[in-house]
Amino acid sequence: MAKKDSNQIKYTGSEKVLDYILLVFCILLVVITVYPFLNVLAISLNDSMDTMRNVNFIIPRKFTLSNYIYIFKENNLAGAFMMSVVKTLVGTIIGVICTAMLAYVLSRKDFYFNKPFTILFIITMYVSGGMIPEYLLITRTLNLGNNFWVYIIPGLIWVYNVILMRSFIEGLPIALQEAAKLDGANDFVIWLKVILPLCTPTIATVALFLAVGQWNSFMDSICTPGICPRCSMYCMRLWSRL
Repeated sequence: MAKKDSNQIKYTGSEKVLDYILLVFCILLVVITVYPFLNVLAISLNDSMDTMRNVNFIIPRKFTLSNYIYIFKENNLAGAFMMSVVKTLVGTIIGVICTAMLAYVLSRKDFYFNKPFTILFIITMYVSGGMIPEYLLITRTLNLGNNFWVYIIPGLIWVYNVILMRSFIEGLPIALQEAAKLDGANDFVIWLKVILPLCTPTIATVALFLAVGQWNSFMDSICTPGICPRCSMYCMRLWSRL
């Protein structure tokens, strides 16, 4: 007769109850996480008129492929997709560069307007001019209504990203910048060859935030047609269809 393993862990009644509670919690967490994806998939495979009555389901009630047929028969699908890719790449690269430059300037203790500019930037996180003033500024004052840069410039700087990167730069040893100055490096060289290589984790984080924001950007394509009005109309038609 085999002997029982003396090293086997023995669970008490309370520990078993806790394990069951954690198991139920994890299952609920998985359901909450997976449900939106299943819901979107079911809506895309369901009749649009039936979906308008109730959108809370994970199995198509009236199965149809008409939604996908409607999308893929459009001639401008590839153009709209490429516009989104280019906008995301250009916006992310330029946004990271501008954010890193601004964060470096605000992190400098010898910058006289450090606190006033920081306060002004933080105010914009809580107070906004609104959609209509922003639209008038972009289209009439800046004349970006029919320009590709309408997708890039308005969302170039995010104050949260600036504060995130500035805080990281302030945590770097100031002796590195002082040593570079002694070697004859100017501020741009210090930023490029000393600060940026050390800020790789923060740069990756900011780049991720900017890329997701640019890719998910929706209102700028609708409100400001830019250089591709057909792409904007295509976004509006997909939104109204799906």
